[in-house]
Amino acid sequence: MVKSILKEQSLLAPVFSSEKEKNDYLEAVFSRKILFPIMNGGMGIDFSNEDLAGAVISAGGIGVLAASLVGYNDIFEEKLENMPMEERKKLIIETDKAALSGKIRKVRQDSQYGILGINLMRAVNNYEILVKVIGESKSVDILFVGAGLPTDLPVEMLRYPHMRYAPIISSVRAARIMLKRAQIRKGRKPDAWYVELPQFAGGHLGAGNAEEANDHSEFRPIELYNGLRELDPDIPIILAGGIMYREDIEKALEQGFNGVSCGTRMLLTRESGMSDEIIKEFYLNPMYPVITTMTSPAGMPSRYIDNGFLKAAAKVVVETRKRCVSCIGIKNCGFMNRKTPFCIAHWLSKTRRGLKDGLLFTGSRLDEIRNDGIYSKKGETYIPTIREAIDLMLNNLFSQQTCSPAVAF
Repeated sequence: MVKSILKEQSLLAPVFSSEKEKNDYLEAVFSRKILFPIMNGGMGIDFSNEDLAGAVISAGGIGVLAASLVGYNDIFEEKLENMPMEERKKLIIETDKAALSGKIRKVRQDSQYGILGINLMRAVNNYEILVKVIGESKSVDILFVGAGLPTDLPVEMLRYPHMRYAPIISSVRAARIMLKRAQIRKGRKPDAWYVELPQFAGGHLGAGNAEEANDHSEFRPIELYNGLRELDPDIPIILAGGIMYREDIEKALEQGFNGVSCGTRMLLTRESGMSDEIIKEFYLNPMYPVITTMTSPAGMPSRYIDNGFLKAAAKVVVETRKRCVSCIGIKNCGFMNRKTPFCIAHWLSKTRRGLKDGLLFTGSRLDEIRNDGIYSKKGETYIPTIREAIDLMLNNLFSQQTCSPAVAF
């Protein structure tokens, strides 16, 4: 029975007193002897920041920093439109490096032996540079890479034997390519698979189009699990997308998954980089629907709250293009090639700064959780802490006020 698994094996890590203790624990996790601690999704730009990752670690989970464009808000006041493109590109590279290094140091200052992960988009133009920053810090335990298949990592990770890596995938085909690349190039095969379900996840979705991203029959977790097990019986598999309640976790473990990752539930907390005001006004407000009709500049379908930001974006297209930092390369950018009407760096970073007309990514189950008791206290809207959100997911402490059923995986 799955409930007995949760009773016998906690999804929370113990407090480690040495690097050896942590490494012994991680060896047991990655050899599938015990389950992964619960972890947060890597939500950028900078929503999964050092405060959120640190809070998850303090609660016993795996804290994950979002690394892509992590320094963009540090330069938003710069007169980028007056700089040559090459100067802008160099500026974001150096700023990203400094910001990411600083966030890693901050987490380690507060938690020397906690389990730290980094989420990085393969699509960003300075991807190789940031992998080097992460690896050479010798402070990161797990590297998660999505938004493109990291076929370079089997060889690149040979340089960083202290760090494990997990491609973020939505298909067995992607995993097959990674294993084949590792074999051909005599590299390290992935240490884990991070399976993200497009029908539930927020942000960029690993699907061909919006219709496919909403098709529950297209990405069935049990079929993905069985296909990955056939490819390799030993690599652990983490499930992400739609994890909101204990029942969802139990269902995932029942299907064989070795751990879960949670995005939206962790976003709606005090420690996340999302402002409390935006959480209250948009995320917990049923007046604002969740839609999947927009293609991002990276060419992927996206799920977000319909707050009308596209109308605002349409008014400043020319000005925004002049501020381009080539975050995913001009040739690859739908905004710079006039295929999409907005710059993701510009509009997502506005949200991180607390501006209400920015881009609001979210998972598909937001409507279900908006009335959860965890978001109300003494008749007022309440923003919970990370610890309270994790308590809800693992223990259903608020189950008497929660009516949402387990998701139908």
